[in-house]
Amino acid sequence: MFGSFSRKLPSHSTGSAMAAPVQLTPGAVAAMYGHGQPDGDGTMRPVLQVVDLRAVRGNQNPRAEERFRVQLSDGAHSLQAMLALSESPRVRDGTIWKGSVVRVLEFTCSAIQRRRIIIVIKLDVLQSEHDTIGNPKIYDPNLLASAVQVNPGTCSSGRGMLGSYAANNLTSNGHGLGMHMAAPCASEGQVARKTLAQVNSVNLGCLTQQDLFTVKATLSYINTESFCCAVCPLVVNGSQCNMKVDSNGDGYWHCNRCNQSFVNCDYRYMALVQIQDATDASYAVVTQEAGEEIFGCKAKELYFLRHEKRCHAQFDEIVWSPLFHEYLFKLKVEAEVINGDEQLAKRTIIKAEKLNPSTESHHLLRAIGMLLPEGSGSTSANQGMAAEISWKTIAEMTNVLGCLVKPELVTVKATLSIMNTETLCYAACPLVVNGRQCCQEVASNGGGWWRCNRCNLTFVACDYMISVQLEDSTGEIYATASEEVGKDIFGCTAKELYLMKYEKQDHAQFDKIVKGVQFREYLFKVKLNPEALRDTNIPKCTIVGFETLNPTAESHRLPNVVNQALQGSSGSNLVRHTSMEAGGARAPCLVSQADSNSQ
Repeated sequence: MFGSFSRKLPSHSTGSAMAAPVQLTPGAVAAMYGHGQPDGDGTMRPVLQVVDLRAVRGNQNPRAEERFRVQLSDGAHSLQAMLALSESPRVRDGTIWKGSVVRVLEFTCSAIQRRRIIIVIKLDVLQSEHDTIGNPKIYDPNLLASAVQVNPGTCSSGRGMLGSYAANNLTSNGHGLGMHMAAPCASEGQVARKTLAQVNSVNLGCLTQQDLFTVKATLSYINTESFCCAVCPLVVNGSQCNMKVDSNGDGYWHCNRCNQSFVNCDYRYMALVQIQDATDASYAVVTQEAGEEIFGCKAKELYFLRHEKRCHAQFDEIVWSPLFHEYLFKLKVEAEVINGDEQLAKRTIIKAEKLNPSTESHHLLRAIGMLLPEGSGSTSANQGMAAEISWKTIAEMTNVLGCLVKPELVTVKATLSIMNTETLCYAACPLVVNGRQCCQEVASNGGGWWRCNRCNLTFVACDYMISVQLEDSTGEIYATASEEVGKDIFGCTAKELYLMKYEKQDHAQFDKIVKGVQFREYLFKVKLNPEALRDTNIPKCTIVGFETLNPTAESHRLPNVVNQALQGSSGSNLVRHTSMEAGGARAPCLVSQADSNSQ
């Protein structure tokens, strides 16, 4: 649980917040969130401000040393992190406090059940006290990387845009609006997508070798002049030369850089392409792996097809077939110094993947779900629980778990997705420990007695609990329900289900009851506890209320949700109008206030 503590001012502190102005690292919060590996080598040393500080004490082991949770801000966004135990003394003596400006020297970032857990291992305190800088908001990578792209920029796909290699492959970039980094992942679904406008506005001074971006874009232009070529296979200073080589005409190849001749050479893609989406366009170099994925063959095959066999028609068919198709590109952006001091961005496509319609449909559903404002529909005419407490998606629920000060009630519309019939209902410990019911699964000793291994006690009567999984378009979460709520869901209590399965062994009736509610949408009133992630790494919640969906009330709620989402994205006031359908019936439609005034 969270605790309060008093601050002891350090001896050098004057107790005043009057300090020299400081410059926080722009985009550092996004960079730390997207950093997939421990930052022990100090490649990132962002300057951040502590905007909140709380003490955390574990319920399971009250004697454990107190730890501290901090809210770090870069002036625009903020995220939560845990301080290592080695930094706790500086919190207690007042060196680190709300308003302190620090430089993060070492931290780790790991993903547990789709949540980022950041632990700050080492930091420097630049200023112990400072007024709050900017107006930071909680960082939400799903919303920032939404696949719904608005405000399209002007871009051209004509060949006239391609001047020299250096002028077009390297695009000038000063100080961007912020860093948008994504940690390298094996699958695209685990990496937040970016638009090309976000990639082009990246701060070049904060890039590292591990920073990758996933972009959904169209291949709009391919330069075939230096499409693929023969390169030097020799290793120089620990890396392959890869210098373009020419044939001597007698079966040998010669490299001017290495000043060596050899019989065999390597072949590499060196294609310069243009990719574009609705927000911007960029030039990039295609690597060997990405070239094979885009064109479907090795660079050696295309080289022989063009220079040896001279089958230009077949060569053009292979090269131009991917044009104007959409791909998921994994981009690597590097900073190159031109003329001594000017930094230019060099973009390299290291992986390309054709769009999977099934995966894309799921991604769009998640993106639309992230556009809906938090608590949307809570004021609409719906069931009783919907009008009382706010609505959240499962992704929003898992994001706040572990950060709560007190229990919170929310409404979620979700599907009863996966129910393991072996653990659906179980006998639970009824004892109360440290103000909370144990609820640990218990085993029968025979003779009507039950034993809890956690409490190390034996008792006659036990409780019965239900364990299910809730799922919506944003994610899934495990949930437990009491006997009373189980009766609302299944039509019988948890005890009746338990006896039906384990004593009567009426498996046919048991399966019939389970299949009757599985994969159906319901409204759940869910209780989120601060201790949800402290006892286990698996996010869990408690179902305290249940209602079936009312189609009429839901049809009234959804237009309001869409209306709010459109207002949030365009800023226009939307009003409800009606239009005549072909059959003469009047159908509702939404138009902007400006359009309605012009009618």
